[in-house]
Amino acid sequence: MNNLASGIPGSMPAPSITDTAVMKVFHDLEEIGPAWCKFEKTAICPVYQRFDWINSWMSHIGQPSKVSVFIVTAWQNDQLVALWPFGKRVQRGLSTLVWLGGEHSNFNFGLYNPDLLEQSQAPWLCTKVFEVLKKQSGCQCLSLNNNPASWQGFDNPLLKFSTGAATNDAFSLDLTPGFDTLYNQSSRKRVRKKRRWQERQLEELGGYTLSHVVEPNEGIHLMDIFAEQKRHRLQQQGIHNVFDDPGVVDFFNELTKKSAGSGTPLIEFYAVRYKGAVRAIYAGAAFGGQFSAYFNSFLEDELSSLSPGELLLGLLIEDRCDRNDRYFDLGVGDERYKHSWSSRRVPLFVIQEGITPGGKAITLARSKITAAKHHVRNSKKLWALAKKIRKHLYKKHA
Repeated sequence: MNNLASGIPGSMPAPSITDTAVMKVFHDLEEIGPAWCKFEKTAICPVYQRFDWINSWMSHIGQPSKVSVFIVTAWQNDQLVALWPFGKRVQRGLSTLVWLGGEHSNFNFGLYNPDLLEQSQAPWLCTKVFEVLKKQSGCQCLSLNNNPASWQGFDNPLLKFSTGAATNDAFSLDLTPGFDTLYNQSSRKRVRKKRRWQERQLEELGGYTLSHVVEPNEGIHLMDIFAEQKRHRLQQQGIHNVFDDPGVVDFFNELTKKSAGSGTPLIEFYAVRYKGAVRAIYAGAAFGGQFSAYFNSFLEDELSSLSPGELLLGLLIEDRCDRNDRYFDLGVGDERYKHSWSSRRVPLFVIQEGITPGGKAITLARSKITAAKHHVRNSKKLWALAKKIRKHLYKKHA
């Protein structure tokens, strides 16, 4: 741990909560773990940045991928008031400052004492964080992805450092009106009509069952089924399957084991079954009243025309309303099924900045690539063409 500053100076007046702020950097998860676990119980943060989530990711994916810990924290009166779970990734000799969690984390916001956000004091503190990153991390560049513009009604203090839009936005649903109100809104006429049709068809097939699973053995079993369903689907689309990468399934299985008996599970599984098979799976977790969907899959066979994935999504949203969640995140990416439910697009931004001359050159290239991807992803014609090319190339090299 490095104690970097006490009574942080600055060119602008420091707000009261940061008058005596102390910035500390931790290079060991176990050292900061107890304070992090205590802080997350009251902090504003995504489930992806809980200590046990990050610790499991580091064990199975981060460390084997040569990612090391660089946790920046802010303290006041010996109390943790903010935490940013950064890491240092080394690839081909290039050292980059990234969020821990990598591509498996849909939202990176950091952890903040609510008072910091309510009193708009966090942006001032984030300025000091970036000074620490540039002076102390030893990295050549910064590449911070999947930053939501807001979280649980609070603006992201890092937004002032944005260097552009992410490739994809995310989608969210406000659950506070309750399921009956959401379901009966005029904009969901198609959802209601399809649900009635699905239930009639499934009744003729003997009905369906919905399972909510947090028990480890059953969760790991569903993870195996998900992996097979997703593998088949992505092969058809010509998309690289990240769940086949080393450590990924083991990571989610560890989340399942850690969730046993927990009042705030790190992962929960939902599954729809009919005709003797698991037809669709959704996995995610709730934290701070916000359910975040991790991944989903469905079985493709002669009965997939019944859209089991869409059926499960509606049932899942109903269940999360019953559990008094306030928000439901449908994840990153613009897919048709999300528009049936989502009431809000969540803009995501990136922070890409070079620190050394070499890092600046790499960052310039990365920024152009990100901008190009964003343009393609937000053009229906270009995106349709890109998917065709991707599928062709995948089959050619399969």
